[in-house]
Parts: sequence; C-alpha cells; structure tokens
Amino acid sequence: MVELMVTLALVAITTGIAGPPLYNLTLDNRRADNVNELVSELQYARSEAITRNSDVVVCPSTGGTKCEATTWQSGWLIFADPNGNAAVDKGETVLKIGNAIVGATFSTAEFASFLRFRGNGRVMVKNVAESTGEFTICDHRGAEYARVVQIDLAGRPVVSPHLLDGSSPLCPA
Repeated sequence: MVELMVTLALVAITTGIAGPPLYNLTLDNRRADNVNELVSELQYARSEAITRNSDVVVCPSTGGTKCEATTWQSGWLIFADPNGNAAVDKGETVLKIGNAIVGATFSTAEFASFLRFRGNGRVMVKNVAESTGEFTICDHRGAEYARVVQIDLAGRPVVSPHLLDGSSPLCPA
C-alpha cells in the first residue's frame, strides 16, 4: 500500500510539473498550424495569379460559393477574377475553399473584404501605400502569443511577431 501511495504521489508531481508546458506546446502547435495554413493559401493564390497572368482573389467566405462580410477564421475562398470585380461571377473558376479555423481569430484592417493578387504576384490597389498589409492571428492567450502574417510589396506572405510598423500586435478581448 505504501508503494502504491508513493507511486501515485510521483505521478501527481510529474503531471503537475509537465502539464502546463505540454498545454502551451499544444497551443503553440495549433497556432503554427493556423499561421502555416494561411501562408500556404496566400502563396497558392499568388502563384495562381502569376501562372494565369490574371487577378486571383482571396476573400472570407462561410459557404465557399461567394465572398461574404464575415471573419477570416470562418473560412475563405480563392478564385480567378479576370474581370477584377472581387465577386465570383458565372464562368469564373473557384480554385480553393478554406475551412473554418477553430480556436483562433484572424484580423486585418487592410484586407477586411478581400485580398487581390495581380498577374505579377503583387497585391496592388489604387495606390502603393495600400499595397501591403497584414493579418494578425490570435488565440485566447492574447497578444503576447500572437503572430502576424505580413504581405510585403512583392506580394509575399511573411510571418512575424510584429506588425509592419514594428509595433506589437493587438488581439481582441
């Protein structure tokens, strides 16, 4: 009986010491998966725009059939947009449908409605100041654990712990 009690005490101590780091490791891996999925999808859209030498749009979508006024973590849609109207029209090719992300929030000021890659791979809008932007990915742990996917002038997504201006990201409460 004494041996059993000692064994149970050792298991309890080991679990108490190892539990929190393993929990954070799990959350870090989930965050990395979410960030990598977004980066991969943006790289795919950019590659398709270059290959097609035509606009490709990435937009938030819950149903996978049209762009919607919803959050990016609800899912997204990637489609060829040769007429440049940022809407899925008859005859336009839907390239990919992104699944909803659980346990994270994606926020962006620059690309709230959509993100357009031009045929040269750049994210271009009416002026150069709007040709970059960022997505902030947060989980319930807050800004200290947030990651930022920056879109640079060449249209490439880059992962960083900081915003484009060098400041720390903010996460919704």
